[in-house]
Amino acid sequence: MKLELNPNFIVIDNAHPHIGKSIQIFWGHPEMSLFINRIVTDIRDGNRAGFSQEVSDALFRLLKHHDVLYPQHITYLAWEQAR
Repeated sequence: MKLELNPNFIVIDNAHPHIGKSIQIFWGHPEMSLFINRIVTDIRDGNRAGFSQEVSDALFRLLKHHDVLYPQHITYLAWEQAR
């Protein structure tokens, strides 16, 4: 299935086209995991509005799908490796 037809991508792209464009750039590359982890983590001292539950769920499902398709590009954050 092409990324543009993925229902999770469609949810994200419809709500946040600039994020959809970045996902298209990073899809299939190691930077995809880093990008998703970066945008779902508040690095603006609490000034980030956050995503709707629908978009947040779609981001995590899309990342999981990416990890299945491209396991060689899975990137774990340091706190995830400590588990």
